[in-house]
Amino acid sequence: MKNLVINLKQHTPLIHFQHDQEGATLRASEVKPKLDRFILTELGEGDYKRGCGYAKEKDWLIGQTDHYALDYKMRIEPVDAQIMDFSKNDGIGRNGKPIRKNIPLYFGDIGNQDNKKKMAFTSQPICLSITCIKRKSLNNGTSQTDEEKENEIINLLNKYISKFFFLHNFGTRQSKGFGSFSVTDYPINYPNVYAYFSLNSNGKRFGTWDCYAELFDSIDLFYKTIRSGINQNDVYFKSLMYHYAIDQDSYWDKRTIRYKFNHFTPSTNDDKGEKNDRKNDGNNKENVARLYRDMLGLSSSQKWKSYNDDEITKESIDNNGKEIERFKSPLLFKPIYKDNSFIVYIIPTNLPCDFLGKKFKISSRNRNSSFEMETPQQFDICDFLSYITDENITKWVVKQLIPFADKGQKSKTIKIAETLISIYQNIKYVEK
Repeated sequence: MKNLVINLKQHTPLIHFQHDQEGATLRASEVKPKLDRFILTELGEGDYKRGCGYAKEKDWLIGQTDHYALDYKMRIEPVDAQIMDFSKNDGIGRNGKPIRKNIPLYFGDIGNQDNKKKMAFTSQPICLSITCIKRKSLNNGTSQTDEEKENEIINLLNKYISKFFFLHNFGTRQSKGFGSFSVTDYPINYPNVYAYFSLNSNGKRFGTWDCYAELFDSIDLFYKTIRSGINQNDVYFKSLMYHYAIDQDSYWDKRTIRYKFNHFTPSTNDDKGEKNDRKNDGNNKENVARLYRDMLGLSSSQKWKSYNDDEITKESIDNNGKEIERFKSPLLFKPIYKDNSFIVYIIPTNLPCDFLGKKFKISSRNRNSSFEMETPQQFDICDFLSYITDENITKWVVKQLIPFADKGQKSKTIKIAETLISIYQNIKYVEK
């Protein structure tokens, strides 16, 4: 019997569906299937089936064809976890009721109090124990696995486990940085990283609610600048995806959707000049408008609160019988806490080809009408990361945000602007 003990460090809270149970932390039932698939894909040099074939020849697998698993057992020792709500009291409002301050990026705590999830965090090392056990044959009593096989499996885990934990988060809202862990005492070579930025803790103690409110608020604001844009607390910033689409001789979807459903206020000034922009475009580029925002994650339904709570839905059509309902963001945010600050790594995954150049029916509930639009024929997520981290772009972003950091404006306005300025002043692109 061979044993391998791995110690993990938790960097961000895990949104846990069993937060009320003692020892709430990572579950082996979530980690092992992901780890097995990752290792098998690595063995196949990116091809999971090929990796399974190789592992099968080596007699490393157990289970059925559709549910292969590497032949080892995993146990994660329970820890004393700190349980955190997603919001906390932040003083008393003018109406005498408590003001709730929320951690952004998760909305599953809205609704029935009994079904709310919470966050679990521990500053203790988390012990992950792996065991390879010799299995007896039912026919002749001989061992199906020998010491060499056990060593090979342990060596596989030693080789890939640090990389695996760096490229994955766990629990709910993984892509936005929740559930980040890393292996201690193992070198990290930061594979697949294409960009990163650092965030100072600003005196907030690691592991506290305030520390994570600051972290996820920063990630949320940054994500808005690259996907949908910002229009809050007097800060207005047009999405970099809008500019990227124009750079690709195309047009993004948001403005076309607003025009189709007449989602504009009467005042041109309130629309930040968008009507004038459209008029200057001549044919307003509807013929080259594409669903660019959805390249960073497709949601089949969105609430447009600023426009009478209209619900905009997207339904895939004419896609060879395959319906596309959701598509998760191809960007993984991986926060790692070190030396009193977070480094937030941005790790991309390739978009599936069957999501590009596909038609969608865009519908408005309030207008009771619809029209068709396609996703781009081509979209390279790494090229997009290179674009948003280009020095000329980051300097331009900072220039746009500096007026909002004017000390004569609201404190929330200043905080948003200063947070984003800090991110764009230190964001780096990693050439591959």
